[in-house]
Amino acid sequence: MTDAFATLGNARVRRLSLTVPNIGVWCADVDLMDDAALVDGARVDLRIGPTLWRGTVSPGENGVFAATRKCMVKGGAGAWSSTLAPKHYHNDFGVRAAEVVTDLCRETGETLGSFVPAAERIGVDYVRAEGITAAGSLADVIGGVPWWVDQAGATNVGTRPATQLDPGAYELLAYDPRLRMATLGVNASNVGPIAIGATLVDPRIDRSAVIREYTVELEEDRLRVNAYCGGDELTAGNLAQLMTSIVKRIMDERLLGRFKYRVVNMRTDGRVDLQAVNKSSGVPDLRYVSAWPGVAGTHAELTPGAEVLVEFIEGDRAQPILTGFGGKQAPGFVPVGIVVGGSTHAAARVGDVVASKAYAPDVVPPTPQTITLAGGGAGNGTYTFTFSPVPVPGEIDPQAVLLGTIVTGSPLVKL
Repeated sequence: MTDAFATLGNARVRRLSLTVPNIGVWCADVDLMDDAALVDGARVDLRIGPTLWRGTVSPGENGVFAATRKCMVKGGAGAWSSTLAPKHYHNDFGVRAAEVVTDLCRETGETLGSFVPAAERIGVDYVRAEGITAAGSLADVIGGVPWWVDQAGATNVGTRPATQLDPGAYELLAYDPRLRMATLGVNASNVGPIAIGATLVDPRIDRSAVIREYTVELEEDRLRVNAYCGGDELTAGNLAQLMTSIVKRIMDERLLGRFKYRVVNMRTDGRVDLQAVNKSSGVPDLRYVSAWPGVAGTHAELTPGAEVLVEFIEGDRAQPILTGFGGKQAPGFVPVGIVVGGSTHAAARVGDVVASKAYAPDVVPPTPQTITLAGGGAGNGTYTFTFSPVPVPGEIDPQAVLLGTIVTGSPLVKL
């Protein structure tokens, strides 16, 4: 059966296991009938009956043993696992997701098909770091929506369409409702109708069973399809879901990263009550959080509504600290006040207006008035000032005050 039924390029297939996940790249583990020439990185067509899959021979997973060639074929260019050079994107109107993904495809040799990301633009800046796989950058840019490589080798972004399998296209041989695993016999040896997002139709199944991952097993004269029907349209697949769960369990011990918060209240002891800006990050609102500013000897009385960043010392959930403050364009950029060096003395800036009462409210000051500036150095002596009654906030009657403006100050400190 396999002599004519399955081929890789011009070579006949003895055995294969083709796995198609909901998210990511399909791959096929193939044993050929002989040691047919097949070089690493070669673009090949895998045919299973009338169904065609276009992929690439994975470098390093291709060789001959006992006159039999064994290889791994990955969908498309098979390059989504590669890492790329770092790159920075900037656009004041927002970096377009399509621009970043188009670059990823161009640099990996992949082909972009349908493209429906979570958002058209991803922010003013986007940094593609060195050491991150192309697939990791793709998943980050498209905002968590599914992506997959189709049978033609094109990479598609967006939720797969839901379909319903024709009952005449397969036979349900077994179904485990605990593992949500189905074993299908394919009629006429055609796996074409089997697809991600397709719903199995069988009166023996008591709930919806939608295919989220499937594996085509071909050996000698036997063809079977094992389909995983758990999860939803965002489920990566059975194995991927298991690996993700393991990683999440390991990461549960530490809370890493910086989280954006909004100032609710500034307490008299300097600690802050905060509200999480993005609830989907999974962190709660916080109270009594201490600030660890980046400049020693400073303390800011923050403006309510200001956006700040919170992290956890060494990832310890018991040690949240406020470590970052929004810049010029962030809400609440200007604090209510700043203390430098623990001082309790108010500081004045160049250009500030100063006012000093010269007399009690019931005393009319004589005009002009002579004032002597004491002290050594230039500018000391006797000067004549004129006092004028002016309104003073909080006072009932106009008061006689001396008004002036600070014209010089240290150019090294700006408060």
